[in-house]
Amino acid sequence: MTHNIVDHHRLVQQLLDRGETFATITLVDIRGSAPQIVGAKAIVTLGGIEGGTVGGAKSKPPPSSTRSNCCASANKIPNW
Repeated sequence: MTHNIVDHHRLVQQLLDRGETFATITLVDIRGSAPQIVGAKAIVTLGGIEGGTVGGAKSKPPPSSTRSNCCASANKIPNW
């Protein structure tokens, strides 16, 4: 998947317009190997991944409890 910052920002605006709770995840550092590049982004809602990816084609979305915690606290960064 190619990173498209314009699509990312459009999705953020749509979620804001709907008043939906979400978190934006940005891959900022890599230790060892990773299926994405630094700067890869994903948007996660309580329902799952809305757009983007920080994983590979076979990666699973975070568990619902992690999504809830991530969306509930804008000041905390999960350590996945």
